[in-house]
Amino acid sequence: DIFVKDLRGNITVIDQEPVII
Repeated sequence: DIFVKDLRGNITVIDQEPVII
């Protein structure tokens, strides 16, 4: 899994390609 953190501190968990929200 890939964890992406946006500027507001929200964390999105994705299983394939990185997506920054």
